[in-house]
Amino acid sequence: MGKKMLWLTLVAMLLGSSLYAQDLGGDWQGTLKADSQELRIIVRIEKGEGGSRKAAMYSIDQGTDAIPITSG
Repeated sequence: MGKKMLWLTLVAMLLGSSLYAQDLGGDWQGTLKADSQELRIIVRIEKGEGGSRKAAMYSIDQGTDAIPITSG
């Protein structure tokens, strides 16, 4: 699966689940499978200004800084 498709899937899951959940805020942990690799990730969701949400992804195994998640 290409990176663009992966991001679109992740964003769709986050936005779609917000319709059914009261509060998604906090840290969500999981494993991202890309080809033969498995990377541990954390997705952090916080409330932004005006009730909007902001999200970032962290790749534990790659030691990355916050990677912003956007809908566009």
